[in-house]
Amino acid sequence: MGLTAALLVREGVDDPFVRFRAAALAAAADSFCVLSVRTPQRSPPSAATEPPGLSARIVGKLTGIYATHARYPSAYYDGFDSAIGDARRRCLPASPPLSAYSQAIIEAERVNSPDVAAEIRRREVDVLAPLAGIIRPVLLEAPRLGCLNSHHGWLPSIRGLWSTVWAIVEDRADWVGQTVHWMDTGLDTGPILARARPAFSRDDDHASLYVRLDLMSGDLIGDALARLKRRDAATIPNPAADGTYRSRVTFRASVAFARRERPFFHRHGTPGVAPLTMSSHA
Repeated sequence: MGLTAALLVREGVDDPFVRFRAAALAAAADSFCVLSVRTPQRSPPSAATEPPGLSARIVGKLTGIYATHARYPSAYYDGFDSAIGDARRRCLPASPPLSAYSQAIIEAERVNSPDVAAEIRRREVDVLAPLAGIIRPVLLEAPRLGCLNSHHGWLPSIRGLWSTVWAIVEDRADWVGQTVHWMDTGLDTGPILARARPAFSRDDDHASLYVRLDLMSGDLIGDALARLKRRDAATIPNPAADGTYRSRVTFRASVAFARRERPFFHRHGTPGVAPLTMSSHA
């Protein structure tokens, strides 16, 4: 019996990385589909609904400003995302749009809903690869074998968000890696199926390093699915108590990153490795 894989996304998401992930799954699985979650259109608010008072609106606005600018510099995240997006467009191989694959549009208020789980079971999905935020038990338990995550970091050493940024901020080259693991209810705590470290250039930067890990994720996912097809489900332990957890980058860390990015690559880059370009991985 063949292996069925599915990619879970929100409707309308179809960027170069998502296409690349879909192509890697489709190439390795015997059967592949894309599950897109669409939020149902809501009725316009009733005229009788009383709008929030002025004080509530002011408090909400100030809270939002603090959360997105003071504690976590959103402009800096925009810079990270923009640089990574540009590098992905330049350096990821061209992949078919999601419309090229078998698709199901699921109308649900939330990604983690019984309706989405029911569609996963109906299609007899063996392995689900979600790219739709945090996944809860209702979906973790839906595929026959489980949900796979590809983490831009070396597990179990570094868990959480922006592992590559934190590796530069804290000068931890040992945190740089790509890990494919089963998902569980923890954050990056499931058993490890495959992991590898990239060689990178002294002339790379954070964005090109991130895309090197993207490229590595395609190979590792392919290897992991090939093993599962051979019924080789051996994993590497990933104890939840081991390693370090890092989350969103604070303002102080963003300042340190700007100062330490270039020295990090000069110090840890491999001599003779060319910077990442389209031709360097073709």
